[in-house]
Amino acid sequence: MRVIRTIALSERLILSYILVSAVAIASLGGMAYYLSRKALLERTYNQLTSVRTLKKSQVENFFTDREREVSLVAESTDVGLALSYLEKPKKEEALRELNKFSQTSFYYHFLQSANHYWCFRIGNLQGKSFLIRNKSKDNPENIDLDDKSIFISEKSLLSLDQEVCIIQDFSEKSGLEKPVLWISTAIRDKNGKICGFFSAGIAKNPLESFMLESDASRGLGQTGESYLVGHDHLFRTQSRFEAKDFHAIPIFTEGVDNAFKQGSGTGIYEDYRHVKVIGSYDKIHVAGLNWVIMVELDFPEAMVPIFNLKNNLMLLSAFIALMMFVLTYFIARRITLPLVRLKNAAQEISEGKLSLVELPETHDEILELAETFNKMVNELDIKSQELNRERTERLSAVLDGQEQERQRLSRELHDGLGQHLAAVKLRMESIRPEDPEHTRKTISELSHGIDQTIDEIRRITNDLMPAVLKEFGLLTAIRTLCESTTGNAGIHLIFEAEANNMAIDSKAQNYLFRILQEAMTNIIKHARASKIIVQIYTTGNVFILNIEDNGRGFHHSQVGTGNGLSNIRERINLIHGKLDISSFPGKGTRIGIEIPLNTQDNG
Repeated sequence: MRVIRTIALSERLILSYILVSAVAIASLGGMAYYLSRKALLERTYNQLTSVRTLKKSQVENFFTDREREVSLVAESTDVGLALSYLEKPKKEEALRELNKFSQTSFYYHFLQSANHYWCFRIGNLQGKSFLIRNKSKDNPENIDLDDKSIFISEKSLLSLDQEVCIIQDFSEKSGLEKPVLWISTAIRDKNGKICGFFSAGIAKNPLESFMLESDASRGLGQTGESYLVGHDHLFRTQSRFEAKDFHAIPIFTEGVDNAFKQGSGTGIYEDYRHVKVIGSYDKIHVAGLNWVIMVELDFPEAMVPIFNLKNNLMLLSAFIALMMFVLTYFIARRITLPLVRLKNAAQEISEGKLSLVELPETHDEILELAETFNKMVNELDIKSQELNRERTERLSAVLDGQEQERQRLSRELHDGLGQHLAAVKLRMESIRPEDPEHTRKTISELSHGIDQTIDEIRRITNDLMPAVLKEFGLLTAIRTLCESTTGNAGIHLIFEAEANNMAIDSKAQNYLFRILQEAMTNIIKHARASKIIVQIYTTGNVFILNIEDNGRGFHHSQVGTGNGLSNIRERINLIHGKLDISSFPGKGTRIGIEIPLNTQDNG
C-alpha cells in the first residue's frame, strides 16, 4: 500500500514564504537589472555620440582649414612664377630653374612648416606639372617634372571654375609610392582666367592625431576606438587593433552599412574583428568625400558595471533569501506551535484523554481557536460524564429489568404452575385402589388439573415469547394482549386500529409488543385506571401507537424515574422512534409512540 506523506502546515508556510520571497526578489532583481542595463546602454550611447560629434567636427574643420590654406597658397605670386617655368622648352632647364626657385619660394617653406602635407603639385592646362615632396634636408632632390599624364581631368578643371577647391579621395592609382588625398584649387592669371591648378597632397594621415585614441581617460575606455571608413569600405585612419596598413583592411559591418544608408545612429553589432560592440556612427559632410565616422566600444567592457551589479544582486538575493528563510522558520513555528498543541490534544481526545491545551500568548484567531477547543473539551467532559451516568442507568435498568423478570417468572412458576402441580400431587396421593368409584373420580380431577397446568405453562411461555405475534402479526398480538390484560384486571378497553400492511421488521414488532406489555403492566399496577384506550394507525411513513388511561397520573418531574418508563424509552431509541409522555396528577397518563416504517435495521 502506498503511503502518502502529508506536508505539515509549518512546511507549507515556509515554502509559501520562500516562494513569495523568491518571486519578489526575482521580480525586483530582474527589474533593477533591466532598468540599470537600459540606463547604462543609454549612457554609453550618449557618451559615444558625444565623442563622435566632437571628432566629426574636428574632421570637417580639418578639411575646411586645409581648403583655406590651399586657396591662399594658390593665390601667391610664387605659384604663378613657378607655373611660368613649365613653359621652358627644355625639361632640364625647367627643372633646374624650379629647383633653384623652390628653395626660397613661399609654398616650399609652407610645405616644410606644415605637418599636414606630404607634397604639392603645380600644373598648367597643357598637361605639364611638377611635384614637390616634403623631403628631409638630407635629400634635397624633391622636385619631379611630369609631362606625360594629366593629373586633373578636364571635368575637374571645369569644376574648379565653379568651386573654390575640390577634394579627391585616397587612391592607389595616384602614380606615387603611397596613396595620397589631394586638395586642389585653380590658379588664375591677372584677368581671372584659369591658367593652371595647385594641389596639396596628404599621404601620412594627419587625421590620426585626433582619431586614433589610446588613452582610456578620453571617453573610449580600454577597448574603444574611433575611425573613418571610405566609400570603398576601407579604413581612412589607422585601426587601434590592426597593425596592417589602414588602406588594406576591408570593413563590412552592420554599423558601417547603416551609416552609409541612413546617416547618424547607434546600435549593437559585430565590428570588423567579429567582436560585439556598442557603436555610434554618422556621415562626414565634406564635399568630394563619401566617408563615415565610427565610434565603438566593446560590449563586455561597457557592460562591466551591469555584470558587477548582476553579481551583487545575486549575492544580495542569496542573503535576503537566507534571512527570509530564518525569519519564516521562526514565524511559521510561532504560528503553528499552538496548532500542533491543538492537534496533539485532539489525538489525546481520540484516545480518551480529555486534556486542556495551553493558551498562546497572541491575541488572534489562534487564541480564539484554543479557547474554543478548551470549551469543547469541557463540554465533552460533561457529556462524557452524562453518557457514563446514562450508561450506568441503562445497565442498571437492564439488570433491574432482568431481575424483575426473574422475580415475576419465579412468582408465576411458584404461584401458578407450582400450585397446580401441588394440587395434582395431592390428588394422586388421595387415590384409593380399594374404592374404584373414588379412584375414577380422582383420575378425572387429575386430568382436569393437568389441563390447567398445561394452560398455565402456555400462558407463561406466551408472556416470554408470544406465539401469536409470530403467527398472526403485530395487530392481532396487540389486540390479544390488551384484551387478556384488561379482562383479567376488570378494566374497560377501547381498542382502535386503522393500520394495514405495516412494513415493520420483526425486531421492531417485538419491541413494540414489549413496550405495550410494559405500559399495560404499569397501568394495572400503578395507575388505578378504569379505562384504557389503545390507538394504532399510520400517517405517511410513520407508525403511531397511543396508550391512554384515566388513572391517577403523576407529575412531570417523576417522568423517567421508574424502570418501566426507562425500559420503554430505551426500546424506542433502539428502533429510532419518538416517545412522548404527558401526565398530570388526577388526569391520567398518555403515552405516544412514533416509529418510521420501511425500517430494515432498527437495532
